[in-house]
Amino acid sequence: MDNTSFAPGNNSINNSAPPLTPQYSSPEPKHLPKLVTWVVLILALGFVGYAGIWYWQDQQVGEDYPVLFTPRPSATPDPTADWKTYTNTQYGFEFKYPNDFVITESSTADTNPNTRIYIVNIKKQLEGDEYQKISFSYSPQINLELSSEPSYKPEGPPAYIGGATWDTDRFNDGSPGQGALYDSLLIDTEYGGKFYSITLYPNDGPEINPAFEEILATFKFIK
Repeated sequence: MDNTSFAPGNNSINNSAPPLTPQYSSPEPKHLPKLVTWVVLILALGFVGYAGIWYWQDQQVGEDYPVLFTPRPSATPDPTADWKTYTNTQYGFEFKYPNDFVITESSTADTNPNTRIYIVNIKKQLEGDEYQKISFSYSPQINLELSSEPSYKPEGPPAYIGGATWDTDRFNDGSPGQGALYDSLLIDTEYGGKFYSITLYPNDGPEINPAFEEILATFKFIK
């Protein structure tokens, strides 16, 4: 038996070691800023992806269903744009006529000074003896009557040409190749103290032949 005695202050246990200090583990800090960064990044990537998908779908729809639009209507081409223009500043009128019409001028001033009729004819030759003709006449005399005194039909509806109202009469002017009794139309008016008349052939009815309407639509008085 070991008789080693334990005297106070003479403990055989090594009292030089420092006393144990209780250890307390602190919790790890939460990485909140890093979490927020990831959330923002994920949301941004999701937004970019959604925008890309939306843009692709929009392009596909645009290719499959093109946008419909109504183009602005273009100006209606003028059918008289390439026509010739006759202008008479002395007698104060102007008109246009197609290139396939032949124009001639005449006057009764030399043969009959009392009438003083100035006439401009435009004529288009058709097959055989047939033709189309418009005669524009001018006279300073108001009550002008044709010397041939053709057979007249009662007056038809008035015509509106060149900003003036014209009276209409059906008649036969005796030209060869005409079969109907009233195969021509005479329209006349007073304008600026002068007398103007236009005869149309062929023109069987009281209305202006549509073949002549475009030509007469270009007629105008000038100073």
